[in-house]
Amino acid sequence: MSTSSFGNTNVPDFTTAQMVSNRLSKVGLGLRIDHDPQNAAGEAISAATADVYYYLATRYTDLVGLSNNRWVQSITTLRTIIYLCSWRNNPVPKWLTDEWEVITKQLTDVQMGKTNVPGMSLGLARLPQAIHVRVDYGAYPSIRVTRIGTTNNPKGYTRRMDRTEPPPGGGIW
Repeated sequence: MSTSSFGNTNVPDFTTAQMVSNRLSKVGLGLRIDHDPQNAAGEAISAATADVYYYLATRYTDLVGLSNNRWVQSITTLRTIIYLCSWRNNPVPKWLTDEWEVITKQLTDVQMGKTNVPGMSLGLARLPQAIHVRVDYGAYPSIRVTRIGTTNNPKGYTRRMDRTEPPPGGGIW
């Protein structure tokens, strides 16, 4: 799997030359990249990945999940074909521009939070977290929830040193 760099982020390409070839045909792909067969497909894939990543970057951080998502692969493949068709000042077929307008509206809805990418969870790769629930039998008993994998010492919070002192506001500590 190849990657594209956008600023400080390495993003796996959301489509492959094989996917583009399957949609466009080997002859169709060959006719569009004959001016630079070594680099043209890769450049178009990187450009298309950048376009799609622009819409998805604000809400999704699981880049490998995005690159394996069929919907993301499909729209990136379509955008790659648009780039390949437009090179050397060739006109892009109307059906491609019409389809891309619909997809742009869908991507804008995803970016604005009106809908989600099918099959993807938001934000970080969300996995269930195991927790420990324990009872603190101090002067003021309380129930504490501890997440596995944390330091249990959050930064920026002060801890009371006198264990007999009641919590501020009478709450649970």
